[in-house]
Amino acid sequence: MVEARGWGLAGDHREARAAIRRADRAISRSVPATDPDWLATFTPAHHAGSVMHALRDLGLHDEAARHADLALDLPASNVRTLALHQTLLATVHAAKGDLEAACATASKALSTHPHLASARLRTRLRDFARRLKPHQDVRCVRDYSEHARELLTTP
Repeated sequence: MVEARGWGLAGDHREARAAIRRADRAISRSVPATDPDWLATFTPAHHAGSVMHALRDLGLHDEAARHADLALDLPASNVRTLALHQTLLATVHAAKGDLEAACATASKALSTHPHLASARLRTRLRDFARRLKPHQDVRCVRDYSEHARELLTTP
């Protein structure tokens, strides 16, 4: 999936899709009871999040959104990953033009921010806020942006 995400960032649809297919095949062969311990952290939800990320980077927002349910299907203890996936989904919603869903989803992630010391989450929330700038005339965007500014400017 790291390869797929790299190809996604490069804008190479063919290579990204090929890497996703290889990763899909690999994860389908996984047997948690016999897999090495280090592989336990890469769950189907993590895989779906990575697929969603690669597809988002390719501009395939509808397709990316179809992976959201599985990407968000995480145990309660995975607070950071859930917040990262929520922020990713928010960027997908925003790219599709659904600003209400984007802001509502990002607000869920934003609510966890004060309780986590995660530079990655902070960076992704700031990236989401940057993506909203052209839409500051929309009420939900203004409301979200005001709330985010308060939380993200404090250390």
